[in-house]
Parts: sequence; C-alpha cells; structure tokens
Amino acid sequence: MAYGSKTAAACYTDRKRFIRFLCGSAETLLGGDEEMSDERDKAFRGWAKLLNPDELRTNLVRASIFLTAYEFLRQALIEHLEGFFSDGWDVNGPILGEDYRCKVLSLHQMPFFASAIWFRNSGALSDDDLGRLREIREHRNFVAHHIPEILGSVEAEVRPDLLRAIADIVRKIDIWWIREVEIPTNPDLDSTAPDETDLDATFSMRMAVLDLLLQVADGNEETLRQLYEQFTKRGVVH
Repeated sequence: MAYGSKTAAACYTDRKRFIRFLCGSAETLLGGDEEMSDERDKAFRGWAKLLNPDELRTNLVRASIFLTAYEFLRQALIEHLEGFFSDGWDVNGPILGEDYRCKVLSLHQMPFFASAIWFRNSGALSDDDLGRLREIREHRNFVAHHIPEILGSVEAEVRPDLLRAIADIVRKIDIWWIREVEIPTNPDLDSTAPDETDLDATFSMRMAVLDLLLQVADGNEETLRQLYEQFTKRGVVH
C-alpha cells in the first residue's frame, strides 16, 4: 500500500473526497464480478485491514506493546550488568570501567548481545535463547520502522510468539539474578537458598508489568480493569 504516492491520502484533504476515492479504489480492486488476482486481493484486504476500526486499534496496541516489551528486555539484559560491574554512579548513570569492558563488552560489539552472551555463559540463558533474541531484535526493528505495513498490509503482523518469548527470557534473567546475585549479596536476606517453589512464586515488577501487557495484547483487559478498580476504590486514583 503506497501511502506516500500522489494518488493516496495526501491528495485528499477533504474527508468526503477521500471517502469517494476509497470507494472508487475498492470498486477498481473488486473489478465487478471478475475474480480478483492475488495482488488485487492483497491490496483490497490491506485496505480492509486498515479501515476496520477494531483491527486498526488492535494492531496499533500490539505494535506499541511489542516495542515496549522489547525495552523491558533490553533493560533486563543490560542494566543488571551495568549496575553490577559499575565503578560508581554519576548524574548520567553507572560509571563503567575496565571490569565491565573486559567481562561483558568484550563478548560482542553490541551491549545487547554482549550481555545476552554473558547470561548464557553464566547459565541463565541457553543457546536457543540467544537465537530467539536475534529473532526478537530483528522483529523489533521491523515493527519500529514498518508501522504502516503492519497497519495496512496482510503480509505484515506483530508476531505474538516473539512477544511471549520476550516475557519468558525476561523471567529467566530476573529470576536467575534474584537467586544468584540479589539474595547472596543482600545482608538483610536469609542466606538460605530458596527452593524452586519459592522461585516459582517470585516475580520482579518488570515481569508483572509484562504479564499485564501480554494480556492486553491478547485482547484480555479484565485483570488490568480489576487492578484499576482496586486503585480507585482505595482512593489512589481521583
């Protein structure tokens, strides 16, 4: 769908003229009673996808949730290690020195993958997880730079399997970090290693928010509405 061409919406600032243009385009695509070609069929279904308010809203929500979830993933991978290996903090955040460069950044030229490899080497992630992370990053770049296609092309969609993979990998990282770093290094916590039952019931705030986002992406807003109602009943939201 060529949104930027002179025959598209840019030339039709008047709403009624634009509607007439769309109806004329639909008739052209349908071609009367003749059978549509594959390309004409894709173009027609692309317009239908864009003009359906429910589908448009759903695709916008899914795209924004995927980009948001990716940022949660990036934070889980990078910020744990930046904080752990920092030489201190200033107004710009952690001060990263030679220790971080040698133990993390030396593993890959990109901090995202360098951190992922560090977690793989430490046992938090697997080789399969690394492969999934490459898919996730590629799809993130596609979503970020191809929103028009996601909204108006039948050949472009936000992949729900990769959205779920983000949540799974974030859970692996955060639970591993709690078990291997936060509990052993926090003097206020019992040094006794938690059993798997305890860890199954453990979650980070990042994991909790991601779970809510996945539910919304699937069209389920019930949990979110219930939480909001609890906030309003307690007077937290006015």
